[in-house]
Amino acid sequence: MSHVSGHVDPPLPSHVKGHVDPPPPVDAQQEVFFPQAPLQIYPIDLGLAFGLTSAVFTAIAILLAKFSNGSITLFEQILPGFSLASLAGIVIGLFWSLAGGFVLGVLTGVFYNLRLRRYV
Repeated sequence: MSHVSGHVDPPLPSHVKGHVDPPPPVDAQQEVFFPQAPLQIYPIDLGLAFGLTSAVFTAIAILLAKFSNGSITLFEQILPGFSLASLAGIVIGLFWSLAGGFVLGVLTGVFYNLRLRRYV
């Protein structure tokens, strides 16, 4: 502030400790916290996320089964070509797990966006 009558100190630079930028205008805050347009999902991105997550969890289940001398009969029944007996069977199972997760993610994103257009 002013030390002498009529003298005003210049504003502090932003890198000086104690300087706080003023808050954004109320309209900008409202758009950040309460967006007017609903958020759409990108189906391909969601499919990749679901697919990679599915493949990672399948790989973890395969490793646990391999090191504990167990079996994964459910995976062997629902993933064509999957087998713990060979490396090719494991790779095929991981591929089908990734493909199934990808399809599930894409369908989830598409149906979400369809619902969003219909009700919003």
